[in-house]
Amino acid sequence: PPIDQFAIPPVVTITGDGRYITVGPQDAMYPGPALPNLLGRPITDAGRASILAEAQRLGLLTGETDFTADGGVPGGITGRLELTVDGQRVTLTGSPEARIECVTTPCEPPPGTPAAFGAFWSALQDPAWLGDGVGPEAPYVADRFALLIGPPPAPEASVPAQILDWPLDVPVGTFGTSVA
Repeated sequence: PPIDQFAIPPVVTITGDGRYITVGPQDAMYPGPALPNLLGRPITDAGRASILAEAQRLGLLTGETDFTADGGVPGGITGRLELTVDGQRVTLTGSPEARIECVTTPCEPPPGTPAAFGAFWSALQDPAWLGDGVGPEAPYVADRFALLIGPPPAPEASVPAQILDWPLDVPVGTFGTSVA
């Protein structure tokens, strides 16, 4: 990912051990915290099935997987969702901000459209719609972290450099694996 986006985790991650992890509120002060505010809930098999059923209902799992609608708005954001459906990875792309204008309620986007992608993206951010498929929310603390260390980015004239000492007792060059 771009160097200034590396610390931004996915909107939602569902782990293999049954955790539904979202990003909680963040302090907006610069520089931000080193670690994101992660919130986790247990998710059941029924909760996972409900997510796939909603994606199916919205027409996101049959046919087209690119919902960017003519490339999206210049400078707009593109979201990417990776789902495992019947043992196969399905990657969906689209604008998380895609919506339809509603005149009446309920407001349902047409299946298989950018607006359906946007509705699904929005639903994933608040798992309350899964009911008993998810448990109570609690802070999520990962049992390990990965560090990607490389040359520093070019300094920006408007942001003074802040040099800090390495915070661990173990020197950075004595652990880990090199990557290309």
